[in-house]
Formats: sequence, C-alpha cells, structure tokens
Amino acid sequence: MPGPRVTRLTRLTRVPRLSPRLLNAKLNHDRLFRSAYGKLVAATWQDSKVLAALKKNPARVLAKYGLHTKPGAKINVEVVAPTGYGSVESQQAAWALGQSKGVYTVYIPSKLKARPSIGGGIGPVADSCCCTPCCCCT
Repeated sequence: MPGPRVTRLTRLTRVPRLSPRLLNAKLNHDRLFRSAYGKLVAATWQDSKVLAALKKNPARVLAKYGLHTKPGAKINVEVVAPTGYGSVESQQAAWALGQSKGVYTVYIPSKLKARPSIGGGIGPVADSCCCTPCCCCT
C-alpha cells in the first residue's frame, strides 16, 4: 500500500510589500477619499439641491468635492436607506472598481428623519433600524 503523496512547492507566490513611501501615499489617498466622500454626503443632507445636482451632473459635483472620475465614465448615483451594513470601505471599493472599469456607483445614504424617540425627545431615526441588537423594537 503506497504512503501519502508528498508534493513540493516549486513556485512560491510572493506578496508584494509596499515601500514606506508607497504605503504612506496609499494611506494618504484613503484619508483624502474618506474626507471628500464624507463632505459630499454631509452636503447632500444639508441641501437637497446638492443631491439633485449630483443626480443631474454627477461628474461635475463629484469633482467639486475632490472625487475625480475618468473622462466619459458612466456614473450611477444610488440613494440608499441606512441599514447599519454599509461602510465607507464598501464605497471605496466601489470607487476603485469604477477607476478600473470606467463605471462608478456612488452610494448616498438617505438623510435620517427626526421623529420622537423612546425617551420623548426628538432625535434622528432612520426608516430602518441600524443598531444591533435593535434598541427601538426589543
């Protein structure tokens, strides 16, 4: 009866290491993206005209906030209800895909609506709960 088959790794996959300069550049790019995207979302919440302009001419509005797209790219703007599952990282990944494919999807969380809270005060509450475990229905 033959024993277990032993194979040798003949080719190792190398994981590229970023030089300190490239690592700092990537971290700086990520920070700038988060800042620009956050300012865009805040602006859409403060002024409904910004959201309307974003839907009408997305490349122009995105560039105004420092988010530059490829010339002639297709840009989809999706207003989504906050669910607690989205993240800046998912938007950043969608943006990176747009940079490589030329088709961008920009997710704009809808503005939270103010309504009476359980404690009797007024506070921002989303149409769907975003906390786990749910604090408003358990």
